Amino acid sequence: AVNKALGAVQQRFRAVLRLLCEQKKLVRVKDGLYYGNEAVEEILDKVRLWFSDHEDLDVGGLKEILDLSRKYLIALLEFMDREKITVRVGDARQYRGR
Repeated sequence: AVNKALGAVQQRFRAVLRLLCEQKKLVRVKDGLYYGNEAVEEILDKVRLWFSDHEDLDVGGLKEILDLSRKYLIALLEFMDREKITVRVGDARQYRGR
């Protein structure tokens, strides 16, 4: 009975996450990692500013901008690649201009 109840709660939770993403209140960075839309916009503004003075961006550069752990930095870099904001070139990213 506990497993069934837990499964129902998880299903509702996933539905709420999906709805918040559809409403552009949350952004799915990767499975299990979501950021508020405003936080993502702030991150992207900082990344755009970085590229105004730098040719490329790597984990170290993103850490300098955001001061997050590597786990979150890698997820954000991969997210920006998927969203075609950056393109991966070796271990770094270059700005696509979005």
